[in-house]
Amino acid sequence: MPDISQRNLPFYWAFQCLERFYEAGVRHIIISPGSRSTPLTLAAAIHKGFKKHVILDERSAAFFALGIGKSTGMPALLICTSGTAVANYYPAIIEAKKSSVPLIALTADRPPRLQGSGANQTINQQRIFGDYPLVFKDVGLPSEEESKLHELQQLIDNSLKITLDKKGPIHLNFPFDKPLEPEQDFVTKIKAKETNSELEKGEQEYHSDSYGEVPPSIANKINEAKKPLVVIGQLPAGVAVDSCIELAQKINAPVLSEVSQYSSEFCVQQFDGFLRNRDLLDKLKPDLVLRFGLQPASKGLLQALKYWKPIPHVYFSIADMWSDVASSVTCRAKWNDSMFNLNPIQTKKKDWLHDWKKEEATFSARANTLIKSKSTLTDGHVYHILSAKIPSDCFLFFSNSFSARDRSLFGQWDSQQVFTNRGASGIDGITSTAMGTTIGTNKPGILFTGDLAFLHDTNALLNHNKLTQPLVIVVLNNSGGSIFRMLPITEHKEYFNTYFETPQQAKISKLCESYNIDYTHVESIDELHKLDLKGIIRKANPKLHVVECVTDPDQSMELRNNLWGKS
Repeated sequence: MPDISQRNLPFYWAFQCLERFYEAGVRHIIISPGSRSTPLTLAAAIHKGFKKHVILDERSAAFFALGIGKSTGMPALLICTSGTAVANYYPAIIEAKKSSVPLIALTADRPPRLQGSGANQTINQQRIFGDYPLVFKDVGLPSEEESKLHELQQLIDNSLKITLDKKGPIHLNFPFDKPLEPEQDFVTKIKAKETNSELEKGEQEYHSDSYGEVPPSIANKINEAKKPLVVIGQLPAGVAVDSCIELAQKINAPVLSEVSQYSSEFCVQQFDGFLRNRDLLDKLKPDLVLRFGLQPASKGLLQALKYWKPIPHVYFSIADMWSDVASSVTCRAKWNDSMFNLNPIQTKKKDWLHDWKKEEATFSARANTLIKSKSTLTDGHVYHILSAKIPSDCFLFFSNSFSARDRSLFGQWDSQQVFTNRGASGIDGITSTAMGTTIGTNKPGILFTGDLAFLHDTNALLNHNKLTQPLVIVVLNNSGGSIFRMLPITEHKEYFNTYFETPQQAKISKLCESYNIDYTHVESIDELHKLDLKGIIRKANPKLHVVECVTDPDQSMELRNNLWGKS
């Protein structure tokens, strides 16, 4: 290391850190303004290779990074100052761990001499996120020693390998002492050196170990089965669904997918509705379940898996991922997105697949009839009508609560790529994650979200000018937390509305106006039919567009209950 003055050392230390991440393939940095993080922020600012996104609210920033990691399979770097700024990363850190998304938080901190002294904006940041990060490391104060710089580079290499192999968040804590701001001449020198360097030189790639070979014992189970069923929940970041679909095609198995549909011949839609029919569960009982990804959002499917026990149920898991809410898994196999060797697998007859497709067609016809019988706009109309209007090159993002469930009840979807935050299934940060997903995919997107989830993340609207592709947010304004209407608490009418459903009075149109965001109001079935969704998406200038659909919560719930067979 050259002779570096104490004033310039924090900046140089930070730049070496970021340069190592860049050489390894990381491309996005999300920065929230602050003072203690000045060395990291300035190092990011002068770096020519990174795509930088400055986001005021740390919670929104973290979910934005989550969306990038979710859609690219590579972690984004988060940079923030010390104190409560760090704490605002917590919800996204949890979601990253629970949904297996790579993410790296670089948090600035006060030096050890200020810890426990009552110094301003100083909190205990050691393992602040508990055991959710795959790695926590306090990096220590910047040092001139070559051995310390080498240790920093090794830490970065190991951290990146772990976040990509095990798929989850990393937390590196950077204490900095003052002075934080380097000399201008030194910044100019580093910037000139960085500009003239070959940034792509030495770029590394990390790959997880391959588990694409079907173990002989499981291959035997597949060959013995006459009625195999493939279930695909949310997959970890960077994992494609192709190998799952190829396996299903080889054995002519019906696919219940909560990610991309891919093949209409094999993928069964609207299964959340007809799987709640107990008589059909006996008729459609498989003799083998092959499951991938996180637990499904569909309550009907979860109930079916529990009802079908104890049939053989193979869970293909990645790294340390585990998901078995129905307690139905009988065998676990390690796997990633590498293609299976299908040579030992025998092809099945299509009779079993046709049984499922027949029930899909019957339910779809019934759903169409019931939806058309409603004269007021319901949540069901929104999914039913808009699913046919969405171009196949868009991605879809579904919020939690009813949004994640209604998509497999009402809609008939194309081959769009699907994203959700189903790890911890919170409604916080949904819009921010969808925005990050837009950046990561570089595709136009449609977000379906409820009014409470939308209002919960309004700070995300500050970031709409960062979009490089259109994002349409379809807000289903059904007067609050309608998800609670499916629970017994509805019987306590005296308390239900105030303490559970919590309808809000915010004017979403005025909110969009204040952020200079395009807005469309829909409150009738006819207006929804006339909505030019493709025209909105295809606008020349990438921007955010909010479509507020004011739906009837009572009629929406009645429609669901009818389709579920409850009334």
